[in-house]
Amino acid sequence: MTLEAHRHALGEAGKLKLRATAILAEGDDLESRFRAAVLLHDAARAEARAMRAVAAPSDQERLGSLVEQCMCFVEGCDPLGAARLRGQILEYRDRVDRTTFERMSGRLKPAYDQLARRWASAIRGSRSLLAHRVLVPSDPEARDAVGAEIEGLADRFPGTAELWWGVHRHYEAIGDWKAAWEAIERARQLQPDNHRYLEFAVLLAARRRPVEEARRFLAGTFEQLDRLPSAVSLFVALGELELAGRRRAAAHEHWRAGLKAVHAGLSKPQDQEVARLHQYLEATRLLLVALLAGEKPTMDLLYQAGLGDLVIATTSRQKPQDVLRAALSTADPGQDWLRAA
Repeated sequence: MTLEAHRHALGEAGKLKLRATAILAEGDDLESRFRAAVLLHDAARAEARAMRAVAAPSDQERLGSLVEQCMCFVEGCDPLGAARLRGQILEYRDRVDRTTFERMSGRLKPAYDQLARRWASAIRGSRSLLAHRVLVPSDPEARDAVGAEIEGLADRFPGTAELWWGVHRHYEAIGDWKAAWEAIERARQLQPDNHRYLEFAVLLAARRRPVEEARRFLAGTFEQLDRLPSAVSLFVALGELELAGRRRAAAHEHWRAGLKAVHAGLSKPQDQEVARLHQYLEATRLLLVALLAGEKPTMDLLYQAGLGDLVIATTSRQKPQDVLRAALSTADPGQDWLRAA
């Protein structure tokens, strides 16, 4: 890392902030505020890159960078992201002298406190969300009420990726696939390094986007698998299974592509923390091997992979791939804020 890299990243952050300011000056509609939020999130990441380019930064330099990043999240209407960085900032109270800490963090405090109050008020006003504390209640009336509140929160805090994930889940539940895709893409724009959002986008693309678009999306993700966690490989393989069902004439092509994705995931180091993931990868491998051999996959392959607990509650009509997809599609990443609200 060099001084040149540090300066380049800081310059990039400055330009992104200026572009965001210009967009907000032009309009206050949701699309403008969202575009500005994306730019400000990009600016925060550029600020972080600038600090990583410094060989041995002082505590004061680290604190200054964190304040700049947090301000980006505050201005980008992301109270959850700002709160996470606020916690990191507070760690420096005992690392720098009190006067320096108060001076550097003081310019952030009024804006942060105002955002925090707005967020707390908005959450308190979301009565259905607080009553159910899940993104998609099973009762249709409650589901619609929670969905409306989540969408209202996303309009007020468009830089919060977790809210767009909630909007995605609502539209997915009611079968509005276009709106569900647009929402998860917004979440991914705000948090491009969030691999969980990518995983669910892969499945949604394979199942519901136009076939050629889905093929390009999966192919582009496959090319990045060496830089992505093993879980993404699993979802790409499952996506190829979905495409095989939509393009039966080219099913073998998709099964082979899926098997390559599985092998990419299995080739990475495994440890106890991802033992369950390894079982899902192995089950998907057995499933694809059976399909390529012209065999009908049975639930036995799930037992073989160590996923018998998934099988025991299934019906005789379910297919192994349906069980895998259902088990992997129920988690809501990054929703601790909702349980704690």
